[in-house]
Amino acid sequence: MDEGVPVNYGNVEETILKYHEITRQKRLEKMKINQGFQLARRTSSGEIIFHDGGVLDKSGKKTNRVEFGDDIRLFFEFELQKDIKEMIFSVGVLDERGIICLWQKSIDIDNPGVYNLNEGKYRLCVNFKAPNLCTEIYRPSFAIGNQSENYLKKFI
Repeated sequence: MDEGVPVNYGNVEETILKYHEITRQKRLEKMKINQGFQLARRTSSGEIIFHDGGVLDKSGKKTNRVEFGDDIRLFFEFELQKDIKEMIFSVGVLDERGIICLWQKSIDIDNPGVYNLNEGKYRLCVNFKAPNLCTEIYRPSFAIGNQSENYLKKFI
């Protein structure tokens, strides 16, 4: 039942899946109303402009859904307004309460993991191989910094 109206007359498994989809949609709508997808944005003084970000499906198209057992492919597009030395990237996945469920820093996965980037536009793609996450609502998180300053922190 959804507000007193039957939602499915099928078998038990179909009904449970339908119920989870309805509650997920309602939680997602509430999250958008209460918090929005741009929860935090900190920049030093405009050195970095965030253009886009999100989740990619298997074909590389932007999506808002990942099936259980699939890889989570995140992308972030940004623009540097000046050359920045010793950049470090951090990418994560947060649940609807803002708790970090997956998190990776460039210095943990890449050698050297620290980059000297010139002024220009960039697209960072990160792939989490079939992470063990429960069926929930999640959102990507992205941060750029160096040894002295956290230039940008963005939740989508």
